[in-house]
Amino acid sequence: MRLIYLSSSIIPSRTANSIHVMKMCHAFAKNGHEVVLLTPDHKCVEPGVDDIFAYYGVEERFSLIKLLWLEVRAWVRVCGYLAAWKAKRFKPDIVYGRNLTACFFAAGMGLSTIFESHQPISDSDIISQWLFKWMVRRNGLMRLVVITRALGEYYRKNYPELDGKILVAADAADTINNPIRAKSQILGADDPIKVGYVGHLYKGKAMEIIAGLAKKCPWVRFHVVGGTEADLAYWKNYLAGQDNIIFHGFQLHAKVAQILQSFDVLLAPFQSRVSPHGGNNKDINIGAWFSPLKIFEYMAAGKAIICSDLPVLREILTDEHNALLCRPDDINAWEHALIRLFDDIALRESLGKNAYQNFLHDHTWKARAKKVLTGIFGQEM
Repeated sequence: MRLIYLSSSIIPSRTANSIHVMKMCHAFAKNGHEVVLLTPDHKCVEPGVDDIFAYYGVEERFSLIKLLWLEVRAWVRVCGYLAAWKAKRFKPDIVYGRNLTACFFAAGMGLSTIFESHQPISDSDIISQWLFKWMVRRNGLMRLVVITRALGEYYRKNYPELDGKILVAADAADTINNPIRAKSQILGADDPIKVGYVGHLYKGKAMEIIAGLAKKCPWVRFHVVGGTEADLAYWKNYLAGQDNIIFHGFQLHAKVAQILQSFDVLLAPFQSRVSPHGGNNKDINIGAWFSPLKIFEYMAAGKAIICSDLPVLREILTDEHNALLCRPDDINAWEHALIRLFDDIALRESLGKNAYQNFLHDHTWKARAKKVLTGIFGQEM
């Protein structure tokens, strides 16, 4: 089947949405489909990237075409139309994407279209809400893919036209061969227990809790991987003199799996509200909708996870089975969870093994790519 993926992501970049797009295109291709990714030719890409596919740790199994991008007002809509027009020239069996404008025009052109949403459309601007309202009424829209059951319920309640078209497909990660026993030493010292966090360092993501834990738990060495130069400078200054926390800075996503295997415990201290990467300093309520890639990468690593107890994360994680869940703002609960995992190796191994098995069963990219297409033309894809 010929599939055209319509993206608005900056590729290459450090953003989670660009990782998601590249991984899904790769998974569609691995499932035997002919895939073409159409994405804007943004100028503010990650510098020094010679091989985009290697940067994301995927094989070059699909075509990537950059579309003209101009830094002028309303070009995002023009670019969306151009993407849909170009997609139509490829005569695709299916158009798939997270680019709302492009998918709106594709559905309007009569192309069989699947749109994927990671947040309520009410969080978007008025024009985007209008485009979505009319897109759901197009015969060309075959399916709306959402990442959590909570988000699916939002769309069912607010857009009855989507009845029977909504599919919940949680995010995913790459498979790691036999991660349970893997022990990488790429992060240096062989500490009694290594506690890691991989991700962004902006407000609400993790560092408020990790900074507090570093001060309360001097017997643990914390490793923080990721962050912009500005965020790293802020937290290094804030924690100056705290010698049990090491900042490793940004690492290529292709290396993340190996890095995760260096740890014994992985932290996911999400807060209920967060300032989005590259956002406008406006906090958003992620606790109601989000499905972070980090959780699935952690599960794929087969390591014990301590995670914030947020409603949508309970769709994936079960306390005491594949993770320990703590209230996001209760630093004492996080400290207690760390003490338990430090003292109980069997519990660490059990949580990691269960998380890995749950991941293998439900959350590989290849399985997700198959799920979002299955039944679209009355057949398994």
